[in-house]
Amino acid sequence: MKKSSLLKHRALFSRSAFEGKCKIFPRISVLFLLALAALPQAYAQGLAVKGKVTGEADGLPIPGVSVLLKGTTTGTITNFDGDFNLSASQGDTLVFSYIGMKAQELLAKSELNVIMKADDQEMDEVVVVGYGVKRKSVVTAAISSVKGESLVKAAATGRVETALQGQTSGVTVLPTSGAPGAPVKMRIRGAGSNGNTDPLYIVDGLKVSQIDDINPDDIESMEVLKDGASCAIYGTEGANGVVLITTKLGKEGEPSVNYNYQYGIQQLSSNVDLMDADQYTEYMKLAGRPVSNTDGYNTDWVDEISSTAPMQKHSLSFSGAKDKLKYHLSGSYLTQDGAIGGDNANFERVTFRLNAKQDVKDWLSVGANVNYSHTKRNMLPEDDEYRSIVNSALLIDPFTPVLEGKRTQTIIDYEAAGKVLLKNPDGQYYGLNRVVSGETANPVAFLENTHNVDKQDRLTAMFFGTLTPIKGLTITSRGGTEMQFGMGHQWTEQYHFSSERSNQINNVTDNIYRAQRNLWENFASYNKSFNGHDLTGLVGMSYEDMFIPNYYLYSQMPYGFENYAYHDLTVSQEDARVGGGLYERTMISYFGRLSYSFMDKYMFEGTVRRDASSILPPDNREANFYSASAGWLISKEDFWTIEAIDHLKVRASWGQNGSISNVIPFSEKTSWSSEGVSFTDLNGVVHTGSRIVNPANPDLGWEVSQQTNVGVDLRALNSRLSLSLDYFNKETKDLIIPDTPARSSGFNGVPSVNGGDVVNKGFEVELGWKSTLDFGLKYSAKLNLTTLSNEVTSVKNDTKVSGGLVRGNYRTGFEEGKPIWFYKGYETAGIDQATGKVIYVDQNNDGVIDDSDITEIGSPHPDLMYGFTLDLEYKNFDFSLFLQSVSGNDVYMVWFRPDRKGSNHPTFFLDDAWTPQNTGGSMPKPDKTADSDDRYYYSDLMVRDGSYLRIKQIQLGYTLPKSLTSQIGLSKVRGYVSLDDYFTFTDYPGMDPEAGSSGNDRQGLDRGLYPLTKKIMFGLNVSF
Repeated sequence: MKKSSLLKHRALFSRSAFEGKCKIFPRISVLFLLALAALPQAYAQGLAVKGKVTGEADGLPIPGVSVLLKGTTTGTITNFDGDFNLSASQGDTLVFSYIGMKAQELLAKSELNVIMKADDQEMDEVVVVGYGVKRKSVVTAAISSVKGESLVKAAATGRVETALQGQTSGVTVLPTSGAPGAPVKMRIRGAGSNGNTDPLYIVDGLKVSQIDDINPDDIESMEVLKDGASCAIYGTEGANGVVLITTKLGKEGEPSVNYNYQYGIQQLSSNVDLMDADQYTEYMKLAGRPVSNTDGYNTDWVDEISSTAPMQKHSLSFSGAKDKLKYHLSGSYLTQDGAIGGDNANFERVTFRLNAKQDVKDWLSVGANVNYSHTKRNMLPEDDEYRSIVNSALLIDPFTPVLEGKRTQTIIDYEAAGKVLLKNPDGQYYGLNRVVSGETANPVAFLENTHNVDKQDRLTAMFFGTLTPIKGLTITSRGGTEMQFGMGHQWTEQYHFSSERSNQINNVTDNIYRAQRNLWENFASYNKSFNGHDLTGLVGMSYEDMFIPNYYLYSQMPYGFENYAYHDLTVSQEDARVGGGLYERTMISYFGRLSYSFMDKYMFEGTVRRDASSILPPDNREANFYSASAGWLISKEDFWTIEAIDHLKVRASWGQNGSISNVIPFSEKTSWSSEGVSFTDLNGVVHTGSRIVNPANPDLGWEVSQQTNVGVDLRALNSRLSLSLDYFNKETKDLIIPDTPARSSGFNGVPSVNGGDVVNKGFEVELGWKSTLDFGLKYSAKLNLTTLSNEVTSVKNDTKVSGGLVRGNYRTGFEEGKPIWFYKGYETAGIDQATGKVIYVDQNNDGVIDDSDITEIGSPHPDLMYGFTLDLEYKNFDFSLFLQSVSGNDVYMVWFRPDRKGSNHPTFFLDDAWTPQNTGGSMPKPDKTADSDDRYYYSDLMVRDGSYLRIKQIQLGYTLPKSLTSQIGLSKVRGYVSLDDYFTFTDYPGMDPEAGSSGNDRQGLDRGLYPLTKKIMFGLNVSF
């Protein structure tokens, strides 16, 4: 049986077995919905009061407002949309109260819309939590919130994740590349696993695999759930934190139209300083390998591959609310060229969103949130020490020209041998290497002759219905889907630069993939307030399935032109290849939460969730996850007399979460294959045999994160000063990692095993100050700071875990007592002043420097991360400054090719080199002879400080006076200019200290990365 067929067969078997075990679920769901439909519309007698509560400053609905019948404990709270309803009698008075707002008393009537005014003595916010909302004053878990307007300001590239970088404590955003459209990796409170540690993303209640297709202009708020208690409601998928995104919905009042425009100019921002022709000549002479620049070229290859690149974004939205219908309709278009590669690295994205909610009855509302996106990304070779564009620019000698000035003898010889050489559109030959050999080749030639495009169409849709049959009870049923269709299309024409960098066959490759995730959830929440007690209970269930097939196609092309890049035109059916695979997963969950507070002073919350997943062995598929948290609002106590402190709360939490994101499918099953297996019997007859492809692991269990958190929240000086302080200890147990079977076993596959434990711990601080000066200047400053310690505390069963592989050597490792994916290499003790050679530390004191002396030489994890924001507003002008920084992390420079003796180097190899005249040099004596010692390329000499301070944004804006805009029918017009990522302060001598990689085990390994760019942005916001 073919492997792809075998995988499909096993996937279906696994799913059917699981669904058989959980077949009671559909029956329960049907009964659940029938019960909802049978509930009566209302029970109370007398006057039915309904209405909405909004804020005076912005007109936004306010969830969590307490609505009480005066003189009683009977009442309710407003929902997420600010709506409320309760029963009263004629003549009753209703009391509306909310922390941060002035209390109001109003006479009860059938429809009552309330506008609440801010009370500067008590400011508070509402945050979104799993399956609900909460007032921040009674939150007992570690949750950070970022408003949509802050994200829009910081989202120059249109990505939500990068806009979040530096905005809140405990969150690290790691770019895999600075190329347009490149994905990023987000870490919440450190890397808790040695595989995928991305958080769970929830958008309007729907689990999604990514959020890079969301237009930041559509976001109302983003909450980051960081501790075990806040994430526990999501059980199996909350181990790495949860990001909740709430998108916009129309507001009461006149319909609004908003148009946002951005135009930017990008430039390369890098500290790398490569040797020019003279320095290169001197260095190679000192190294015992003299070279001659016979043609007189002096090419700056980094300059040649980079250029000024434009980008622009348009966003248009329509929103409003009328006749109990709220809606938000938007569309956006983003296009961005690459500062390396230009339009050959272009990224385009189109998005459309429709959010709608209809109050069908007083007790029933329905709605939908739908988002569609189309992306097209032209990709360059990168994150590769052999064939990436940047890697070649760093290594190729400066003697080689971009274009040949004439038809050289080398060109004549190559063409006589039948080699095809690349030319530019004007027919000029691209420059051929003068000194460097091997895979390194003219990067400009490959910039202009790379044909690799990835297209994706993605649809997310969530439909929901909410019932409020009786006071305090809310029942929600919602179903949604995430569908993604994509194709990576690449074609390569014939070319020849060297025996290692040559392609003699025109070919085309397509990778076609599809992914679909379906979600159905039903949950009910009941709130009861009496005599100062406030009790809220939540119960629910969730069903989810995933289906991800993929296909691979390869064919030879008759000619090297795009019109022939189709498989029907293949010149060789025998050499055509087809492959693919299938991944499926089903999961069912039951969850509950109980929240209690008394007089808003004493708070407690407990959560339980039970998950079952088809991807684990039958005996280990189910697991329970628990959490508990408590808080004490000390400032509400009668004994509290410190007037300067308005709000002081202490809180503590403990919680468990799980993860199955790193499971290799079917690790619990033994896979057999007959492909390529045969034997001949004594009669000479050939028989087909079978062999084990993957060994089984029936003991595979859940990866579990257990986290303890202690925090303090404070507001002081009439709420001008705010402070949140947290200490966390996050222990991830039974990490799911790939096993490494002994080579003698003959296994090709590696099943997942529970192979170790990891601890992340540290402190988080969020400090803010805001005020207004006498002459009218409004200002606010925010600082967030995170310390982090990461350590592998256990490696089980002597499990050997392979790390990041660079040119046949593992440069990262996973070992007990060390950080996840620490850097491996030789430790050095300086340069021998007599000889100029590197002094290596003999770790085992055996008198020999060999592989047994390889040890820890650095870590990719920062010790300290912080972000700072300053906002000023005076009359119609506004100004903002945003800084982001990390320190304590290292970057491992691994782009060098010691096996290619003619490759170029940064200038510090020459400036800091040992010479007879400079015996105190920090770099060894240059040596490029055949028997040179190249081990220092695998030593701590290549590990450099990756700390940096980046000014993420300096923005100045001006809003036209309303007296002027109202005359032309506009409500707001704002223009601005911004410098984004424009200034970076670092000692790292490579392309970019934010060394990214697509591999989880290669973070901080600089193999010649595509750096981030600095941008000048111009923008216009128009509302009417």
